[in-house]
Amino acid sequence: MSCPDLPGVALLCLAASAICLAPAVVHAGSIGYTDNRGVGAALGTATSGVTAKYYLKTTTAAQATIGVRGNSGISLGIDYVKDMRSITRNSWGRAFWGLGIGTGFWLYAPGDDTSAVGWLNLVGQVGWHFEDWPLEFMADWRPTIFAGGGDSLSMFGFLDATIALRWFF
Repeated sequence: MSCPDLPGVALLCLAASAICLAPAVVHAGSIGYTDNRGVGAALGTATSGVTAKYYLKTTTAAQATIGVRGNSGISLGIDYVKDMRSITRNSWGRAFWGLGIGTGFWLYAPGDDTSAVGWLNLVGQVGWHFEDWPLEFMADWRPTIFAGGGDSLSMFGFLDATIALRWFF
């Protein structure tokens, strides 16, 4: 039996602590308006770890995730996204979709060397803002172009994706 990945566990604990300490007075109608900051946890093919989102305006936001890429390095991804129209709204909350563009980098150490990989990606996402809780659940698809890192890394990533849960305050 092996020990869990300690940097990943530490990042998830940090995200859980932030969620527990945030005030619970937000609802779906206020996310992106009066409550424009969110923190949480993300699980993705490019980066898994702590995520934050800041609404610049009511429908545009900057979001970032810092953490690990698998068990082989540290990565940071930053996106600019625009929430499009609501798909549906009911007493549980609202579903919406968005589009954006992002960039990031990944530092890893294959063998004795340290390598860096940069990327550019498009972002297509669907999300849910809960009505009675200050939560946002997001799932996105990220077609990606990678640069750097040697010959063993594919230049295109068409199956890259991320899911995130953020608490807003």
